[in-house]
Amino acid sequence: MESRKKKDKPEAGERINQFIIECLFNKYFEEQETEKVVLEEEKVEV
Repeated sequence: MESRKKKDKPEAGERINQFIIECLFNKYFEEQETEKVVLEEEKVEV
C-alpha cells in the first residue's frame, strides 16, 4: 500500500528521475530501431 501511495503522488525529485529514465529508454529504443534498420539494409545489399 505504501509504495502505491508514493506512485500516486511522486515527489518532484522522483518525477524528474522518472522523466530522465524515460528519455534514456526512448533514446535507447530509438538506437535499437535504427540498428535493426541498418542490419536489414545490409542484408538486402548482400
